[in-house]
Amino acid sequence: MISAIRNSRPDEGARVVEIWRRAVDVTHGFLTREDRKAIDELVCGFLLQAPLWLAVDAKDYPMEEYWNPMVAQLSVSNFTEILL
Repeated sequence: MISAIRNSRPDEGARVVEIWRRAVDVTHGFLTREDRKAIDELVCGFLLQAPLWLAVDAKDYPMEEYWNPMVAQLSVSNFTEILL
């Protein structure tokens, strides 16, 4: 369960890449091995240094959150309160 949404930290780059790769594995089965390798190199170079918003668990660990109807019920105002 998502405990908070916060800015990423420089030491979390590897975890961000891991989350991204798992998302691609689930959603982009149409990519060829060569396409995936080319995209991976570009995206990983970006993700390792990009400032991002991360969902974290109660232990402040960046997490993958799959579609969850409870998360979808967050209103814009609730989401804004989380971010602020």
